[in-house]
Amino acid sequence: GWWWHTEADTTDKLAPEFLRRDTQVLLAAVFKACSVPVVPLDLAAGFAELAGHIRAYAAMAGKQLDFMPLLGEVTRVEKQLAHLGLAARPGQDEKSVNRLNRFIRRFERMLVPLLYVQGPLTGHDPAVRQLPVPLLEEVPAFIAEKDPHRKSAYAVLLRRRLNECVMRVSEIGGLLSSFADE
Repeated sequence: GWWWHTEADTTDKLAPEFLRRDTQVLLAAVFKACSVPVVPLDLAAGFAELAGHIRAYAAMAGKQLDFMPLLGEVTRVEKQLAHLGLAARPGQDEKSVNRLNRFIRRFERMLVPLLYVQGPLTGHDPAVRQLPVPLLEEVPAFIAEKDPHRKSAYAVLLRRRLNECVMRVSEIGGLLSSFADE
C-alpha cells in the first residue's frame, strides 16, 4: 500500500497471512543459504542483469553518449565469467570452498551497489521505485532535454558517471582475474 516503508507503516497495517508468507519465503532462503557449502548466488546471472541495463541505456542514448568504453568492459567481464569455474565440486576441501565464498561475497559487494544503490553505501535508499544502475538514471532526461545548456550539463554529468561505471566494471574484472590467477 501507499504506506509501505513510510512513517505510516505501522503494525495496524499488518496482514498476518502476508507476514506468515513473507516469513516462510525468507526463512527458506536463509535455510538454503546456510545449508549449502557455497553461497548460492549466480554471479553470471547478476552480471547479465547489469549488462542488460547498460546495453538498454546505450541503445537509448544512441550516438548522443559514448558508451563504447563501458560496453567494452562489460563484454570483457562477461567473457571472464563464462570461462571461470565458480561451482563447488564434490570432495572440494574446506579451504577451497572458503576461498570461493569469499570471492562470491566480494563480487556481490561490487555488483549490487552498481545495480541498485543511488547514494553512499552507508546511506539510506528510500523504498521508492528507482531505475536500475542509478549512476545512469539521468540518461532518459538527457535524451529528452531540449535546452542546450541543460543538455550540456547532463552530458558532463553522464560522462563522469560513465567513467565511474567503467572503473567499477573494470574492478569487477580485476577481481575475476585475481581469483582465476590464485
